[in-house]
Amino acid sequence: MIITEKQLQDDHAKLAEGMQEQSEPEAIDSDVVPPAYSATELLPPAKPTNFLSLILKDKPIRGCYVIDPLMHIPLNLLPPLSDGETGRDRKNLYLRTKDGSIDADIWLIGQEEAAPKNGTHTTVSLSSNDGNITAKINTVKGVAPFLLDIYARDGRVVVLLPRSFHGSLLLTTRQSVKLSDDILQRSTTLSTVEHTKRYFVGDISHFGDDWNGDELKVVSRDGRVMIRYVDEVEPMKSGFFSRIFNRHHPTLPINDQIVQALTFKVSISSIMANCFFDVTIDGKEAGRITFKLYDDVVPRTTRNFRELCTGQNGYGYANSGFHRVIPQFMLQGGDFTRGNGTGGKSIYGEKFADENFTRKHTKPGLLSMANAGKNTNGSQFFITTVVTSWLDGAHVVFGEVVDGMDLVKTIESLGSASGTLRSKVLIAASGTL
Repeated sequence: MIITEKQLQDDHAKLAEGMQEQSEPEAIDSDVVPPAYSATELLPPAKPTNFLSLILKDKPIRGCYVIDPLMHIPLNLLPPLSDGETGRDRKNLYLRTKDGSIDADIWLIGQEEAAPKNGTHTTVSLSSNDGNITAKINTVKGVAPFLLDIYARDGRVVVLLPRSFHGSLLLTTRQSVKLSDDILQRSTTLSTVEHTKRYFVGDISHFGDDWNGDELKVVSRDGRVMIRYVDEVEPMKSGFFSRIFNRHHPTLPINDQIVQALTFKVSISSIMANCFFDVTIDGKEAGRITFKLYDDVVPRTTRNFRELCTGQNGYGYANSGFHRVIPQFMLQGGDFTRGNGTGGKSIYGEKFADENFTRKHTKPGLLSMANAGKNTNGSQFFITTVVTSWLDGAHVVFGEVVDGMDLVKTIESLGSASGTLRSKVLIAASGTL
């Protein structure tokens, strides 16, 4: 039987569709997501609380705070109210330090399809007289609109908002205000009066006298203010590498504050470093695969892969396996949560967008992102073993094998047309060189 190139490409196209179905399933498609699989991969890293107050005099406040505004706390366990305050004045989270800085990773939890009562906000208040404030807001499930109120008298303020933010920004400072490009595209300028600027993020037609959406209020007398989305990365500018910093340095440039807020915990030598997998087959050492990443083309995608290789965020590729290998096609791995192609997560959350399709699938040994459709990248990847040009424009190519292609071919030989492996192939260790 003679197999034409067209037939081969058709077969591979079907396999590629299968790869999309098995890797990083889309959250709302019940035909794709197995019943036991929760599509919300972005889970809070700590137990929730409510009406939490933390007040220090001259020490910094740094930590992760998970707030469930529906959690009941007995009155006798709550902090006393100030004179003139009522129960409605209580903050769901209140952090205050006189002379220290604040670096808060805040998670707001609600009920599925919650319908908040009119006038109800989850309220978060952060205050420091002389320190910088960095606040990262993560939302989980159906969250009531939130009010984030920040006062930094002489400090800089960096806020990372969730993409779901829909509401007003009220920003007061004598210094500069910088909104990221993505936020600017979604914003309407409402007013500029003296040192106060007011914006609305989202559909302005919903903004009226009875508006009950999200609000961000920032007052920083002599500090700069910068607002970004949680999944945005600060572009690398001239002199960037010379400003890579110790996380707890007391005087950080504003760009470094953004990087700090994004937990960009890398050293200068590791930013552009090659990555490696040390592989075992059925428990025996098989060798190393070394990758060169295309940092100049897709920096967000390569950062995701590199940090999953190092495991610096507490999770990553080490001790995960290749779950799907098809000869004359590819090796697929990166599902370190479930191991079957339905799990994994990125460093940015559950999924992140396709960065670009500049690089094409033009040769064997290319490293590309597996996905479940447009803008559904997580942690799963595949290594090509042939030219796979029909995947161009659908999968982001972000690197290539520079050493260990013989091991790639060995692993390829253990696969099958269905993707099932005859041996257990494990990434025993991973990192950077």
